[in-house]
Amino acid sequence: MQSKSVSQVIEEVIAKLASEGVDTLITQRPSEYDESELEDVLSVPAWEMPDGYLCRKAVYEFIHSKLSGQAGKGFMTTLTGINYCDVYAYDPAVIDAGKVLDCWDVTVGVISIGGSNLEHFSWEEMVEGDDSAWWEGWDIPSELDFLPKRLANLYLLTNYQIVDLPPVEPLSEQELIGILKKRGAGASLFCHGPDYNDRWSLRLNGDDSLVLHKQSDDSLTPITQDNIDAKGRLVLESQILMHRCWGF
Repeated sequence: MQSKSVSQVIEEVIAKLASEGVDTLITQRPSEYDESELEDVLSVPAWEMPDGYLCRKAVYEFIHSKLSGQAGKGFMTTLTGINYCDVYAYDPAVIDAGKVLDCWDVTVGVISIGGSNLEHFSWEEMVEGDDSAWWEGWDIPSELDFLPKRLANLYLLTNYQIVDLPPVEPLSEQELIGILKKRGAGASLFCHGPDYNDRWSLRLNGDDSLVLHKQSDDSLTPITQDNIDAKGRLVLESQILMHRCWGF
């Protein structure tokens, strides 16, 4: 997709960050490919760590400021010529819990661009960021390999839209039964219990009904559609057992 030069991309990113009230400057440091050579680096002082590298918290604070605590909204980065995009959004399970949101409640997912940009979006594929995978941003698409990693990430970040995301689909008794049947005999689904040392799991009973198995006392508790609450979560009394966004 290299229709622009590196210098043109730098100019565009500087202009877009300036429009967001974010100051930038050009500095030099050893090349990420050859430390014996210096390369121009687009510095964003307010978004950098003491060692000069891009700070994930600062970037997520920017995304958080654009989402403005809005449930169901997404910060979607898109560029012509790239066949996927990143979507950032608040964790619906955290919103359901009524927590005051901060930047660490932002999750991220990668989706393929289909007939519409959100055709392949799935809440189940949204994940928390992992600092071990962050270096000058996340991995970049191959179409941007002509750019230094930091610049490529800033280029993506400044080409964003705030979009409406599809609602989280509620769980259903029949769906959970279907998943367990598909996985075969002895299959189970992890459930969140109040004690992490006591493993709780969802299983099929002999008549293909759902039961919750508690490891500590080897008990089986019947689970039905009545255990799906108004927010679409699987619950037992006050304990949330499963949320679609936690995956299966």
